[in-house]
Parts: sequence; structure tokens; C-alpha cells
Amino acid sequence: MSWIGGSLSSLTGQLSNLTKDILTEGTEEVSDPTTELRLAHEKLHQLDGLLSTQRQENERLKRANRELEEKAEGSELQINTISREYRTVLEGKEREVNTLKHHNQELLEQQARAAAFTPSASQDHSKDNDGWDSLTNFPLVSNFMRHRYCAAAYQSGEGKPQASRPDREASYFLIALDSSHPGGSACP
Repeated sequence: MSWIGGSLSSLTGQLSNLTKDILTEGTEEVSDPTTELRLAHEKLHQLDGLLSTQRQENERLKRANRELEEKAEGSELQINTISREYRTVLEGKEREVNTLKHHNQELLEQQARAAAFTPSASQDHSKDNDGWDSLTNFPLVSNFMRHRYCAAAYQSGEGKPQASRPDREASYFLIALDSSHPGGSACP
């Protein structure tokens, strides 16, 4: 906005200089009233031209000012919209993080309960280095593997699984489970 003030002060300075020039010329001695009238009309025409130019400049500056104000309002609205969207995304991510933390806490509690429920598994783990018996502490993993083993057994029709290469690891896992399972068998 300082550039508008600078333009207006420049305009004021030009008008005052022109007024001084007119007043100084008016004091000059002119013997012919017709010449004096012609000089006054020329000065008046000059001042009208200057006034018209200054009005046009003033209108141009007003339009530029309105355009800049509209751009500023548009930018502010855009910033507010982006801020709201960011806050919404941030709140969603915070809810997701809290849900994951809660789920993690539940899994840790489940693991602690399973570890407390089967204390022999932690003793056997020190003897066995293949790592399979440590998975029996996780009920979800052992149930998944047990169902996978049983499904393979029932599909073969013999009650024994015909395990494909990836399922052999599941079979080995369930053989270890059979020994620790209270019912003595991995399949129900």
C-alpha cells in the first residue's frame, strides 16, 4: 500500500509545481488581453490533460488494488481449505496410530498371557534352535498353522497331509505342536 501513497504524493507534487508555474506566469506583464486569454486557455487545457491522466492513473491503481485484494482473499481461502484438509488427514492418522498402538498392546498382552499359560515352551526353546516352538506362544499363528495342516490332511483323504513344498514347514511345525497340544493331535 505504500506504493499507492507514493504515487499520490508524486501526483500532489506535480499539481503543486504546475500551480506555481501558472501563478508565476500570471504575474508576467502581458499587454494584450487576447494573448492573456489564449495563454490562460492553453494552461487550462494543459491542466485538464494532466487531471485526466492523473484520474486514469488513479483508476488503474484502484483496479490493481482491488485485484490484489481479491487475490489475497482467494489465497487466504485456499490456505484455510488446505489447513482444514491437513487437519482432517492428521486427525485420521492420529486415530490410526492410536488404533495400531491399542492393537499392539492387545497383542503384547495376548503374548504375555500365552507365555504365562505355557511355561514349558520357553524351557524347550533353549533346547531347540529351529525356532518353530517359539511360535506356539502366539495363539493366532499356531491356530493358523493348525488349520492349514488339517486342511491339507483332509484334502488328501487319508487323514495325513500330502504337503506341498511350502506346506512341509507347516507340517514340521504341527508335529512339534502335536507334542505340546493338550489333546495330543493338531487336528480337531
